[in-house]
Amino acid sequence: MKQLYDGFDLADPTTSVSMTINGPAPTVLAFFLNTAIDQQLEAFRAREGREPTGAEAEEVRTSALQQVRGTVQADILKEDQGRTPASSPPSSRCG
Repeated sequence: MKQLYDGFDLADPTTSVSMTINGPAPTVLAFFLNTAIDQQLEAFRAREGREPTGAEAEEVRTSALQQVRGTVQADILKEDQGRTPASSPPSSRCG
């Protein structure tokens, strides 16, 4: 996830990420949120030249989670169509 979003500040107010995911949604969302937190902790280290204290790290985490924005869409109909062969008539899938 870090490589995927390298170069994008996920906590920037002008950044919004929208994902269409289904089964793995909770896991992918957790990866995304942790990447946003890691980005902000890395920015703190670069800006301050040191590791954050426990309280500072918690403040950075809270701030990152408050600033990150986007949507997660789970579209079960799209998922069904993606897994169902187009050659089977609808009546064979509905029963």
